[in-house]
Amino acid sequence: ESVVKRLRYDELKVKDELTNNSAGAALGPDWHQHFRLQGSLKELENYTKPIMHYNCQVSCMVPCEDNGARYMLVTLSTGQQIKCDFLVSATGVNPRLDFVSEPPLDIKDDDGGIKVDEMMQTSIPFIYAAGDVCTASWPSTDHWFQMRLWTQARQMGSMAGRSMAAAFNNEKIYQDFCFELFGHVTQLFGYPLVLLGRYNGQGLGTNYELLLRTTPGREYIKFVLQNGRLRGAILIGNTELAETCENLILNGIDLTPFGDDILNPDIDIEDYFD
Repeated sequence: ESVVKRLRYDELKVKDELTNNSAGAALGPDWHQHFRLQGSLKELENYTKPIMHYNCQVSCMVPCEDNGARYMLVTLSTGQQIKCDFLVSATGVNPRLDFVSEPPLDIKDDDGGIKVDEMMQTSIPFIYAAGDVCTASWPSTDHWFQMRLWTQARQMGSMAGRSMAAAFNNEKIYQDFCFELFGHVTQLFGYPLVLLGRYNGQGLGTNYELLLRTTPGREYIKFVLQNGRLRGAILIGNTELAETCENLILNGIDLTPFGDDILNPDIDIEDYFD
């Protein structure tokens, strides 16, 4: 297995500067490293896998306390009640633009992000933006699109840094290769997850087909094909095909001769295309 190295960041302050309401950048994927993630409810200690509740919504939340153990009692629209230590609500991201600049920055009307070019430069020379606050306004490639994730924020920040250094040294650079193909790697409910390209048919209209391979409790693999060529993929559980999928998407190889066998578990497609 390959080893992924990623810089970790923290904030250092002297004691006099420490406050309870200090704020900083986005948490990122390593926020939990300094915490003991164990709740107060003993009955939840034996849960090793998540439990999915389908076709329901949260009706109400009530803080409770029982024998010194504090917890949240969540009632679903189905009437079922769930005890939990805390509740996380995933609500998406909106650019934060509570500042004033002169001259004003060029803002994207539909999502409120600061427009940036392929060098991450805004409409004002030598002013750069990266991450959730910006909107990619350069001609996108066939396999990349913007999604406000920490992975893209890190990539954009790196590109902005390179661009600023190049501008300072009067050098010419080119956009990083990571903007050629959308990719996101994380874990979902304990399973490794890889998203590649137009994994959900983004921007493809209705002119595409899906191929699925599922093994309950083990893997979920989805290929998005258009005109016989792989345009995107979702790999959950079994991510061994990630590199092969990257090559197939970028090279635009016609997979029509393979038909549905492209996801046949008895055929090792890595031998064909790696």
